[in-house]
Formats: sequence, structure tokens, C-alpha cells
Amino acid sequence: MRHTLSAIQKYILLVLSLFPVSGAYAAVQPADPDLIPEARAVLNYLESVYGQKTLSGISGTKNAEAIRQECGKDPAIIAIDLSGWNSPTWGKTYTPVVQGYINAVKAAWEKGSIVSMQFHWKHPLKPDGTAWVGKHGNSPPSGPYDMAAATKPGTSERKAFMVDFAKHADYLQQLADARIPVLWRPFHEIDGGWFWWTDKEQPENTAEMWRVMFNYLVKERKLHNLIWVYSAALHPNAKGKDVAQVDYRKRFYPGHTYVANPRRIRIRKPGTLCDRLPQTKCWPCVNVKRFRIRT
Repeated sequence: MRHTLSAIQKYILLVLSLFPVSGAYAAVQPADPDLIPEARAVLNYLESVYGQKTLSGISGTKNAEAIRQECGKDPAIIAIDLSGWNSPTWGKTYTPVVQGYINAVKAAWEKGSIVSMQFHWKHPLKPDGTAWVGKHGNSPPSGPYDMAAATKPGTSERKAFMVDFAKHADYLQQLADARIPVLWRPFHEIDGGWFWWTDKEQPENTAEMWRVMFNYLVKERKLHNLIWVYSAALHPNAKGKDVAQVDYRKRFYPGHTYVANPRRIRIRKPGTLCDRLPQTKCWPCVNVKRFRIRT
């Protein structure tokens, strides 16, 4: 089957053909100074539509397929997970799920979508746990993680964190080798408190572990295809509750040098398609979460 390039991919190819030298992208500063040209072109595209367009997308391959069936088009952005979900972590039913997601990222990019990846990272010290501190579905509470201990090299918390992260990085390596840009959202909903990586008492510990992840993937593993996107848990409709906690929430932020172009890329998760969009053939009423990159 002959593949037809999406408008986004045509733009990216145009940028790559006109500006093959990395210095041409100086106007868009990534967190990773060695970001590959393909990923820099994605950033350049987002810069080009800033203030003019909103790119709509979907979370999950099944949801993307539902949109494709109705619209005849693939979403501009598709969000895919890195977690294998199943217990125990790295058991025989976990690994195939992770590889399946990596294959899905490759397929989505080939079809013309920009790919975003979040990571519902299961508790590193609990192979039968989840990403959630409290009860999630039929799974019992996993509890918090000692992020203060994780910041200290040599501790059991730091070792478990890095061993598990390194195994997942092996799968991200496949995307780097394929030169596929990824809007990478580690520690998503970073300040929400429902995931184990949120240190409510000392947010700076969570911020520090973001920097640890960045240094490992970028400087040690040299995965230069990742566009680092900060994802807060602030809900705009919370009647000012979250706004009043801005100073507290700022403490989770790892710093501009660890986030790609923070003024330009903001991902929102506003709810279901039915809540936000008119009922037309191209936007069916389906109970799925929508991710939007606000430009």
C-alpha cells in the first residue's frame, strides 16, 4: 500500500530539506541541545502554528482507530503509554505490552501522526503494584514512594528506580534508533498526588528525580529523539482551587533547561469528546480522553 504523507510530515520534510544544519533551529530551543533534526522539525512546526491553531489528538490506539473509522483521518497527535500495566512487572504478560506500544508508536508516526508518550510507571519497589498511590480498579493501594531517598545515590529506592527505568529505556532506544520524535511526558500529572512520584511534602524531590531521568536518557543513553514535555495536574475548572496553589505547584518544576520550549507546548486533558465537541460525523460521541497541544 502506498503511504500518503500527512500535512504535518510534509512540513517536517520541507524543514529538513531547507535547514539540514542543526543551527538553523536556533529560534526553538529544546531541552536537549543534541536533539535530532526530525524532532527539531516537530518543534519548529509547533512554533509555526503557535497562536493560530490547536492540534487535536487522542489517547490510545483503540480510540485513534475509532476516530479513523468516523473521519477517515488519523489524529494529528496520538498519546501512547510506555507501561506494560500487567503484574508482575517484567513478567511474561508485561513485556509484550511494552513492545506492542513501541510498535504502535512506529505505526502512528508512519501514518503521519505526531506521537506523545506518557508513562503510567508501576511502583518500582512493588512488582504487583500500580502507578497509583491509592486503590486503582481491582488493584490494592501501592502507596507512595520515598522520593527523598531516591534522590540519594546508593539507596535501595534509587537503585530500584534506576534499574526499572533503564529497562524501559531499552524500549525507548528502539524509537531513537528509528529516529522517531516523541513528545515525552514523564511524571505526567506531576503535582496531582495520585501517582507515587508526587512528593507532596517536598516537591523538590520530584523535580530532582525528573532531572535524574533527563540526565540518564539524554546524557548517558544519548536518546536524542525525546521532546521533554512537562505535564501538570492543574484543572482549569476547579473554581480557583488550583490557582491558589500555584506557588506550591511551581516547586515540582525541574527548570527550563530540562523542559522543551515550555512557553509553547502545553498539553491539556479536558475530558471526553462529548463534553467538548459538537456531534458531527468527524467527532463522534465516544467516551475517550482527548489530549490537545495548545499552540
